[in-house]
Amino acid sequence: MILVSLGLFPILGAVLQQIPRPVLGGSTFVMFSLIVVSGIRIIGSNHLTKKDTITVALSVGMGLGVQLLPDVLNILPPLWKQIFGSGITTGGLTAILCGLLLPEHVRKPALQAQPSEAS
Repeated sequence: MILVSLGLFPILGAVLQQIPRPVLGGSTFVMFSLIVVSGIRIIGSNHLTKKDTITVALSVGMGLGVQLLPDVLNILPPLWKQIFGSGITTGGLTAILCGLLLPEHVRKPALQAQPSEAS
């Protein structure tokens, strides 16, 4: 609705363009921070298994790693660089792979019964 009204009434777009960039930057920062806090709250409210903890840790680490050190992708072909160049894509694909490849839980080996000595 907002986009339609901005398209139908150009004066509204002109008014929004007058908002200073620091104000837009601050409000964007707050909005994304609230999204992160909501995600952390959702993750914290659920009981995480070892698989879930490892999946979250690897996904966030891979996503941040690609964002902070983009040069690590220089050894890849151009198509792979384009795919993995975004931290969101890299983290998302890591989460999918962890969900498919990691076992649900590690089974403890069953204790073998010791044969009892007959008296």
